[in-house]
Amino acid sequence: MIRKEVVIRVAEGLHARPAAEFVRLCTEAGDDVQVRRTDGKQASGKSILAILTLGLRRGDIAIIEAPDSAETLVDKLVSLLG
Repeated sequence: MIRKEVVIRVAEGLHARPAAEFVRLCTEAGDDVQVRRTDGKQASGKSILAILTLGLRRGDIAIIEAPDSAETLVDKLVSLLG
């Protein structure tokens, strides 16, 4: 299992546009990706509604978890958010 933490650098936080891109990447890859807040609240990387309800804002830490086979995907997701 890959687990990476990233500080949200997107000015408006994880709003609709970056969330849609996040979901697109996860869906295309087909991997089971989870996004978690530091308080434990989590969402599937394939659900835009779930990701948006996390309410991640600029400066928050997001934890991305995925299978070991998804290292390239996780790196893309970290770049998208950080």
